[in-house]
Amino acid sequence: MIQVRRIFHSLDRLITPEWLPTWTLSAFALSLIFAYVLSSVGSPLQEKTGQTLAHLQISGSYPLLKWTPWGKDRAEDILKNWKEKGALSDAQRAQKIDFFFPFAYGTFFLLFSIGMWRCHPKYPRGGKWVWCLALGTVAASLDEIENVFMWLMLTVPFKWAPALSVFASLFAIPKLVLLCLIVPVTFLLALRRARG
Repeated sequence: MIQVRRIFHSLDRLITPEWLPTWTLSAFALSLIFAYVLSSVGSPLQEKTGQTLAHLQISGSYPLLKWTPWGKDRAEDILKNWKEKGALSDAQRAQKIDFFFPFAYGTFFLLFSIGMWRCHPKYPRGGKWVWCLALGTVAASLDEIENVFMWLMLTVPFKWAPALSVFASLFAIPKLVLLCLIVPVTFLLALRRARG
């Protein structure tokens, strides 16, 4: 089992206190830039087809997540729609950018969690609740694996789309759950720690 404490102590020795704010803010700025660029590059896809990369990410869970806005279509239907409307190249361009986005936000979450850990009054012994912030790095790792399957769906023959979409969704759904839970869970754990 991976010991989070060892990872944090190793990174704590590696990153000097003088450079941590600079690297953290740089990773945050890169995350915002990549999010903006990804949104801009993906907007023609939305305009032409009414679908985004998120639809393709979740398509492997069809029909289980059919009730969500993104799980209504199968991967092969989405890809055929994009090809018919000339949007496949837009999706490929957006997916290329999406390979860089997880690296930026995963680095930010990791560096931010180290910074919060260092600010903890009982540092280096306390502050385990801060480790929840590092789950953003786990989400980014899942995102990168998902991106490989997304890229394959966009570049190989469509007959492979159903199988590839299942694998993409297997990584996309936990990633989304982690990203949605990081801040509230960290806040609740910190609040519990402050009261107890």
